[in-house]
Amino acid sequence: MSATHVTRDGTEMLISEMSDSHLRNTINLWERKAAEGIEVIDGGGFDLEDIWFDTVTLYGQAALKRLNHAAYVAEMDARAAR
Repeated sequence: MSATHVTRDGTEMLISEMSDSHLRNTINLWERKAAEGIEVIDGGGFDLEDIWFDTVTLYGQAALKRLNHAAYVAEMDARAAR
Protein backbone atom coordinates (compact mmCIF):
# COMPACT_ATOMS: atom_id res chain seq x y z
CA MET A 1 0.00 0.00 0.00
CA SER A 2 1.43 3.36 -1.03
CA ALA A 3 1.64 6.30 1.34
CA THR A 4 -0.65 9.26 0.80
CA HIS A 5 0.12 12.94 0.42
CA VAL A 6 -2.27 15.70 1.47
CA THR A 7 -2.06 18.91 -0.53
CA ARG A 8 -2.39 22.39 0.94
CA ASP A 9 -6.09 22.45 -0.01
CA GLY A 10 -6.74 19.08 1.69
CA THR A 11 -6.82 16.88 -1.41
CA GLU A 12 -5.42 13.39 -0.77
CA MET A 13 -3.39 11.51 -3.37
CA LEU A 14 -0.96 8.65 -3.44
CA ILE A 15 2.67 9.77 -3.36
CA SER A 16 3.17 7.56 -6.41
CA GLU A 17 0.62 9.69 -8.30
CA MET A 18 2.40 13.00 -7.66
CA SER A 19 4.06 14.67 -10.64
CA ASP A 20 7.86 14.70 -10.65
CA SER A 21 7.98 18.43 -9.95
CA HIS A 22 5.41 18.21 -7.14
CA LEU A 23 7.35 15.35 -5.57
CA ARG A 24 10.69 17.18 -5.83
CA ASN A 25 9.18 20.41 -4.46
CA THR A 26 7.61 18.54 -1.53
CA ILE A 27 10.91 16.86 -0.64
CA ASN A 28 12.64 20.25 -0.71
CA LEU A 29 9.87 21.78 1.41
CA TRP A 30 10.08 19.01 4.03
CA GLU A 31 13.85 19.48 4.24
CA ARG A 32 13.49 23.26 4.71
CA LYS A 33 10.76 22.78 7.32
CA ALA A 34 12.86 20.21 9.20
CA ALA A 35 15.74 22.69 9.41
CA GLU A 36 13.41 25.48 10.62
CA GLY A 37 11.47 23.21 12.99
CA ILE A 38 7.88 22.00 12.80
CA GLU A 39 5.39 22.38 15.61
CA VAL A 40 3.31 19.30 16.33
CA ILE A 41 0.58 18.58 18.83
CA ASP A 42 0.56 15.33 20.75
CA GLY A 43 -2.17 14.27 23.09
CA GLY A 44 -4.33 11.54 24.44
CA GLY A 45 -6.52 10.43 27.28
CA PHE A 46 -9.26 7.94 27.99
CA ASP A 47 -12.06 10.28 29.00
CA LEU A 48 -12.79 13.99 29.36
CA GLU A 49 -11.05 14.16 32.74
CA ASP A 50 -7.86 12.54 31.41
CA ILE A 51 -7.42 14.49 28.16
CA TRP A 52 -4.00 16.04 27.73
CA PHE A 53 -2.04 17.63 24.92
CA ASP A 54 1.28 19.28 24.42
CA THR A 55 2.92 21.15 21.59
CA VAL A 56 6.53 20.43 20.75
CA THR A 57 8.87 21.63 18.03
CA LEU A 58 10.72 18.92 16.12
CA TYR A 59 13.91 19.51 14.13
CA GLY A 60 16.08 17.51 11.75
CA GLN A 61 15.54 13.76 11.55
CA ALA A 62 12.68 13.82 14.07
CA ALA A 63 10.80 16.32 11.90
CA LEU A 64 11.55 14.41 8.70
CA LYS A 65 10.25 11.21 10.28
CA ARG A 66 7.00 12.91 11.32
CA LEU A 67 6.61 14.31 7.78
CA ASN A 68 7.14 10.82 6.27
CA HIS A 69 10.03 12.21 4.22
CA ALA A 70 11.45 8.72 3.59
CA ALA A 71 8.37 7.70 1.57
CA TYR A 72 8.79 10.70 -0.74
CA VAL A 73 12.52 10.06 -1.20
CA ALA A 74 11.88 6.35 -1.85
CA GLU A 75 9.40 7.27 -4.58
CA MET A 76 11.86 9.70 -6.16
CA ASP A 77 14.62 7.05 -6.03
CA ALA A 78 12.32 4.47 -7.62
CA ARG A 79 11.54 6.85 -10.48
CA ALA A 80 15.25 7.58 -11.01
CA ALA A 81 15.98 3.84 -11.23
CA ARG A 82 13.49 3.35 -14.09
